[in-house]
Amino acid sequence: MAKGGLTPREIQCLYLAGRLGLSNDEIGHRLGISSKRVANYLNDAYRKVGVHNRRGAYRAGVFDPGLEIPGEKEMTLGWDVVRPEPEPAVEVDTRPWLARHWRRPPSSRIAILGMILGSGILIAALILGAIGIVGSIFDEVQSIGHQLT
Repeated sequence: MAKGGLTPREIQCLYLAGRLGLSNDEIGHRLGISSKRVANYLNDAYRKVGVHNRRGAYRAGVFDPGLEIPGEKEMTLGWDVVRPEPEPAVEVDTRPWLARHWRRPPSSRIAILGMILGSGILIAALILGAIGIVGSIFDEVQSIGHQLT
């Protein structure tokens, strides 16, 4: 028998979580309840058993070997329960960064080209400004050198 006076629904949730390793969403789907309700059942069961999580419940040996799980046959029989639908495959785009991001509306492309052009002009202005400053410093050093001679 289960420890701590667990309800049949708490036993089902602990079984599916601890023994089968299902998530709250998967448990909720199997039992026809929300994942939030599953979390509430599990938290109540953890409190009654004296553990803090599903791993602790599993390690605490909540079930005796011969325990009949309420509704276990309904949970474990049937193709849709034993073999859940596979997750859809996620396609990974292996194209280079520019090829992945260049497929944008024309207005977006113009904005990107404008940013690239503006950045180039800004960099050119900074370089020319730095050249001008270096040139004026060089002229100043030459004039000081002529004054000393």
